[in-house]
Amino acid sequence: MGQSWRGSSRSTRFSLRIAREPGDEAEENRKGLEKGGFPFELLDPSEAVERWPFLEPGTFRYAYFSPDGGALHCRSIASGMAGWLHANGANVYEHSKVTAIETESGHIVLASGETMQADRIVVTAGAWVLKLFPELGDELKTYRTALAYVEPPADLKEAWEGLQSSSMSAGPPMAT
Repeated sequence: MGQSWRGSSRSTRFSLRIAREPGDEAEENRKGLEKGGFPFELLDPSEAVERWPFLEPGTFRYAYFSPDGGALHCRSIASGMAGWLHANGANVYEHSKVTAIETESGHIVLASGETMQADRIVVTAGAWVLKLFPELGDELKTYRTALAYVEPPADLKEAWEGLQSSSMSAGPPMAT
């Protein structure tokens, strides 16, 4: 599995990804960046270790740095979207477990058995979206990840601080 260090603050975001083996999550994400035309800097191990000394040489195939990457805080995004939709006249049904959606007709089936009909449907199911739309499985890869805010070990603190200052003054690195 690939590793990533992500940082964010109000003004900056970044993502440093480490690909360890062919086809790992980091490599899949890099392919997505390429396909989408998003900027990133590809680094061989020696370049990455020189730039970020806390990385261990010989433990990964390559690294890449994305200035546009970073953690998405899904609850904040969904909450903000719900607030905006409600303020603009939409009916918002939070905490309503949906078991089926008929996209052509706009019908929704709730876990209670109740059905609804809507002109537009916003789904905020996160990594579980494929349970509602299994047909998207060929085009959409979902990941459920956990972020941990960590303090670096004393002997690596200077190198981690260097990551922050050389990487757009981002906040503390986070490992997933």
